[in-house]
Amino acid sequence: MISTADTHVPWSPRRQASVSLLIFATQLVLIFLLSDRSPPSVRPVAQVPGLALLTGKRSPLLDLEDPTLFAAPHRESFSGLAWLKPPQTIYHPFEWVGDSQFLSLSAPQLGSFFREFLDTNNLAPTPFEGRPEPVLAPPAGTGIEGAPTLSVMQMGGGLSARQLLNQPVLKSFTNSELLTNSTVQLVVNPAGRPVSITLLSGSGSREADLFALDQARAARFAPTGPQETTGGPGTLASLTWGEMVFEWATLVVPSTNRTNPGTQ
Repeated sequence: MISTADTHVPWSPRRQASVSLLIFATQLVLIFLLSDRSPPSVRPVAQVPGLALLTGKRSPLLDLEDPTLFAAPHRESFSGLAWLKPPQTIYHPFEWVGDSQFLSLSAPQLGSFFREFLDTNNLAPTPFEGRPEPVLAPPAGTGIEGAPTLSVMQMGGGLSARQLLNQPVLKSFTNSELLTNSTVQLVVNPAGRPVSITLLSGSGSREADLFALDQARAARFAPTGPQETTGGPGTLASLTWGEMVFEWATLVVPSTNRTNPGTQ
């Protein structure tokens, strides 16, 4: 059988809160009753600085105790007179007291120095050593040095693998400057006929460029497909793209107004 004295019953939360508030209120009452509410007493002053007016002559000992005697301008310091009584600077302008001295030379003697200089110095003109003008010889021949002597044509792109049936007959062109290459782009169908001709770059001569377009238009290549008898354009995949590059031989323009280099 269990005794009732050994049974421990825990406090409920409400009971715990009531006991805590009671203890807190008891502490506030004790603080209020035991505190001293009398006004604070003023402490007596032991030493305070005083201010007094000097009467009569100033004591030299007081000047020695003055911290500003050597730190700042003071009438009793070593530089007191310099600060309080600065010296006055008197400006003295320069005044000419002598007699005026004029030129002692007469008017005819003023140019004698330059006349003596001309008489004692040789001012003859210095001869200029000139060189004869170079003799320009006319160019020998009608070609340009370093330029090709015969015009040639080369295939590029996909047309380099196709056989050209008719070789173009090329010629040289006359121009005052060296001609560059004429590059013509061709699109050839399976029958070997050009269906598109475009001038990619000119040579500098319109006559040479038109001649290159005519030769590209008249070019015929070996057929590669079943449309060799019909000559149709064919599909895009069956077309061949390439270039014809014309390298021109340039001839010098004959000069009609040559002068004899020996005559002036």
